Amino acid sequence: MALFFHSHSCNRICQSMGLMPFDLSSKEKDALFRSTKLLESAQTVVRGTEEKCGSSRVRTVSGTRPPFLSRLSENSGDESMSDRAFDSLPSSPSSATPHSHKMEGLHWPVFNEVDNLVHKDHENLDNQRDSENGGDSGCPSEKRSDHEDMDHREKGHPNCNRRHESDEDSLGSSARVSVDKWNLYNAARVHIHRPSCVAVEVQRLNGLELEKKIGKSILGKVHLAMVRYHEAGRFCEKDQEWDQDSALFHLEHAAECGELEAIVGLGLMYSQLPHHILAEITLQDTKQNRTKGFEYLCRAAKAGDRPSMILVARAYDMGMNLPPDREQDWKEALHWYDKALNMTDYDEGGEYDGTQDEPRYLLLAKEAEMLMTGGFHLDKDLQRSGELFTEAAEAAMEAMKGRLANQYYQKAEEVWAMMEE
Repeated sequence: MALFFHSHSCNRICQSMGLMPFDLSSKEKDALFRSTKLLESAQTVVRGTEEKCGSSRVRTVSGTRPPFLSRLSENSGDESMSDRAFDSLPSSPSSATPHSHKMEGLHWPVFNEVDNLVHKDHENLDNQRDSENGGDSGCPSEKRSDHEDMDHREKGHPNCNRRHESDEDSLGSSARVSVDKWNLYNAARVHIHRPSCVAVEVQRLNGLELEKKIGKSILGKVHLAMVRYHEAGRFCEKDQEWDQDSALFHLEHAAECGELEAIVGLGLMYSQLPHHILAEITLQDTKQNRTKGFEYLCRAAKAGDRPSMILVARAYDMGMNLPPDREQDWKEALHWYDKALNMTDYDEGGEYDGTQDEPRYLLLAKEAEMLMTGGFHLDKDLQRSGELFTEAAEAAMEAMKGRLANQYYQKAEEVWAMMEE
């Protein structure tokens, strides 16, 4: 889908269907405009000679062929038959053409009347056989009654009977379907057409909860795929550098659509931190970029990304990567440390190992230290601090960190002693 949108230029068909254009960067629009103009100026060169053949536009039913087609097949190269005769023939049955309508110039019935003509021929053939046999079955002493004659004719047309029976069965089955069942069936198949414009997609996502926004936009996944294609050099020549500006453009649009990977990548990129997506791009270290990067990290933390939670907590705790418009706030840092501790078992995908980024005992000890001293809008709480040091010691023992666990036990004893004083 990303490859299609990269090479697609909206035309009259898109406008008539009310489709919105896909968001492209200025460089991509210029390249697409040049390729479109090149296609418009291109001409098709016909090689060889062209020979006229019989047209197969007319379709017949029940294996019969109208007299006109029989003559056409015998003499396909007849120049007297113009293309207008072919164009006047209908290619498919239409409700606009009544079944009783006949072609004035060709004098043969169209489609459904061909079947009627076939059935009439069968009836005439049966009547002729009856007249030849004198209305009997071959025995001079037996005469066929009117009732037997009707049975005989009905048996002589099994295809016609099957067709009427199938029509009745189809009508009966459709009539048995109630309105409630039909509405319930259609309700399960409802497909909402999503826009291809980020601005309209963002309006739709703003009406959803935060948990439902993240990773639920197909348009965001398309923009993220465009980023990967640019980084892999899919949209450039082998001897050319890939378009970093366009890749960053699509990464920002993917973040607006709620793609967590794009949000985290932009947060790290603007905060001058190592990032795995678009690793070759380095942005300028300005106040505006740092503020924007911290906002992206806060969005990722709210969306449930544990590394982003720890980065935000450290920023409020020690002032690391904190933008100029923010100040240290241990109360806010304690909030994000708690959020990170509650996600040690799983993440949004259910496959997270909390010990990869920050062990549980380190976060518990950090909270205990802040509560032991207090400050930066956080009140001192020695009771809670001693409990957290004890939990940190137990978590360190589970992680086979015996010496560190003993240090945490000693700090817990110090906190209890401070409470007695």
